[in-house]
Amino acid sequence: MMGRFFTRLLLAMMALTTQSVLAQDDLTGIWEGMLEIAPGQGIEMHFNFVRDADGQLTATVSSPEQPALQNLPVEDVSFEGGGLSLGVAALSGSFAGRLTDGVVTGSWTQPGSTVPLTLRPYVEPVLTAADMERILGSWVGTLRPNPDDDLQVTVVFRFERDAQGEFAAFMDSPDEGTMGIPVDSVGMINDELTLSVNRARMEFIGTLDGDALNGDWVQASRSLELNLTRGEYEAAGLPLSEEQFARLEGPWHGQIGPLNLVFRFERTASGRFAAFFDSQDQGASNIPITQIQLDGDQLTLSAAVIGGSLTGTLAQDSIDAQWQQAGQQSPIALTRGPYVPNPDLTADAQRYLQGTWRGNVTGADLVFRFAATADGGFDTFLDIASVGMINVPVSGVALEGQSLRFQINAIDARFVGALSGGQITGTWTRLDEDTQITLMRD
Repeated sequence: MMGRFFTRLLLAMMALTTQSVLAQDDLTGIWEGMLEIAPGQGIEMHFNFVRDADGQLTATVSSPEQPALQNLPVEDVSFEGGGLSLGVAALSGSFAGRLTDGVVTGSWTQPGSTVPLTLRPYVEPVLTAADMERILGSWVGTLRPNPDDDLQVTVVFRFERDAQGEFAAFMDSPDEGTMGIPVDSVGMINDELTLSVNRARMEFIGTLDGDALNGDWVQASRSLELNLTRGEYEAAGLPLSEEQFARLEGPWHGQIGPLNLVFRFERTASGRFAAFFDSQDQGASNIPITQIQLDGDQLTLSAAVIGGSLTGTLAQDSIDAQWQQAGQQSPIALTRGPYVPNPDLTADAQRYLQGTWRGNVTGADLVFRFAATADGGFDTFLDIASVGMINVPVSGVALEGQSLRFQINAIDARFVGALSGGQITGTWTRLDEDTQITLMRD
């Protein structure tokens, strides 16, 4: 589940502000170029030039595609008579080029290689009101992450106006149950549209032609063809009869090891049959079931995007099955009905725990959030922002007297402690290592 296409993707990049190039002999601002690392593969490089209090030109280098390459110092900056030379010790690299007609043409050198690198002033994407009108709506296309296999991933870009009339853009990956990812920048020059999604560290560059938007998805130094058409996305219905769907309809839950899994069989707004897979302990939900067959009591289904399949025997309120993924097979007993993550937590316990609690383990801040939901449930999540973990589900929460315990299946961790006033003191266990921790209420 965690190895899904989008979750393999690296999470966030630092936004870079732009400044204009003031004159032919002034490099102040951000200059960008594509550094080729292999045939057909490149890394976008941003050099940010500023002048210090003494008027000396200084610089840093970043790459929007590389989280580890952000604002690295350029130790040696020389710009004289149109010639530019840069030295970046952190990359064991250097650049030498010449500014002509607003473009710096030169070469980047690292141990064992020298490759061409051309730098141009970075231009912040701009979208006019007229261009907004041209692209408003939903655009649907299909990516093939690996041209050598049959895996396809649906991509949806949505350009909308909110209730206040403000423009907003989002990306969906419905095949993976990932919806509403913010698009961070959208720009258009003539018919060429450029957009970027920081969370996925990707960029799309395409040409608008009526109801077609054809271009390239660029991510992790790879470029994949992506052609989109204007229209609403609707998943294909599953090939079930009404009688077969009636036997499956609703949620079914079970466990594989510490992970709680849910299969949901639902009817769409248009009347089609659909099924989804959730692994709530891992924060994965709405992963579509792409194939299904019910032959008598024998049920077979698969979710292509995660390479998982289930085979089992259907009874009235149970499915005795085997789950297969990544070459491994595990038994799973599914029971009809929804998964309730914290069934033993009383209303009094919920009221006591509700809110945010913070602690620290070996320098990492742990934030636990407990909140009642509108439908009467009780959500519990863990955030460890320093390692990019947000909204990790907490399950098995139990409060008996002053003793509290819970577990985080996604990272194989658990907590056992005792409440005392506005704090909880106990033992945090992960990977068989125990650490004492005190949680304080915000």
